[in-house]
Amino acid sequence: MAERDQPLYQQQQQRQLMMRAHQQQQQQMQHRSSQPRPYQGLSMVLADYSDLPIVDPNDVAWTGLCFNPATPFERACRDGPLPAVQALVADPTCTPAFLHRGLTFALGAGNEDIARYLLEAGAPIVRRTPVNILRAPSDRHLALFELLSRHGWGPQTLWDDGTLLTVQVITNNPLLRWFLDYGVDPNSGASDSNRQSALELAAGSGDVDTVRLLVNAGAHVQQGLPLHAAAAACPPGTDADRNLITPTKQFDTAHIAVMALLVAHGADVNQPQDSRQMAPRYAIVYAVIAGAVERVRWLLAHGADPEAKGALGSAWDYAQWKGSAEMRSVLAEGVAAKRRVREQS
Repeated sequence: MAERDQPLYQQQQQRQLMMRAHQQQQQQMQHRSSQPRPYQGLSMVLADYSDLPIVDPNDVAWTGLCFNPATPFERACRDGPLPAVQALVADPTCTPAFLHRGLTFALGAGNEDIARYLLEAGAPIVRRTPVNILRAPSDRHLALFELLSRHGWGPQTLWDDGTLLTVQVITNNPLLRWFLDYGVDPNSGASDSNRQSALELAAGSGDVDTVRLLVNAGAHVQQGLPLHAAAAACPPGTDADRNLITPTKQFDTAHIAVMALLVAHGADVNQPQDSRQMAPRYAIVYAVIAGAVERVRWLLAHGADPEAKGALGSAWDYAQWKGSAEMRSVLAEGVAAKRRVREQS
């Protein structure tokens, strides 16, 4: 092909690409419009993108959740390059809801340049949009949340119910600090019995620096059961319900610093767990189930009652049934010490 004909050829390719994308989009929308809406009876704002601006009847198709690209546009937003996205967005039929679909794929893949372009092109940010960032590589999270904040999004006003403070955020200290500095309440969502509080998540991971960061930001140790979470921590891949857990001493003791920090800020070593389920109830019972001898020893030294009974019995009871010889010995000493104190009083 002659050099002078190349620009015309490229234009034809671009038009063909846009036509194929438009046809696939129409087919996808027709298919989705015939499907029942998911999560009937639940809050749609949590289940999909139903708070998107609808400027065209076909926009309803883009309110559903989607994690696998089905059109050239969606694949280009996920994989790039940026010029391919720009060529498709040049189509004047693109609506804000359609652009938002591309934005979810760009955020989920960590493609900051494409996400920025789509936002500048008019893609809106709705309540659930930021969730997609947590699908991206963790080292891209902070930059992507900052990108949304530069385009008018703010967790303090739009999404401060605790949903953001997930494991992925708790284990990403720079991102967690950014949220806290932005004004996210570390106690938000803690009253939801179906969700662990940020402090419980951090305590369970054994990261004392993260626990300190949350406590200093105002996290309440009385909300949720962070002490229980720290006491119950088991090595990854183990199942305390099926097997006897024998963590290394290093793993066992690594959570004691977290427990000490929580107790120093008011956590009660004998706080009962309020649950309708069959639950161990006390932090020391959780520690026994986790095979954490050193944690049990520490809890006893700080006043934990080895005979306080929960649904699975007391720490002493559980150790007799399913504890190591060392665990039974430590608890025997704890029970004897408690009885001596009772006799002296």
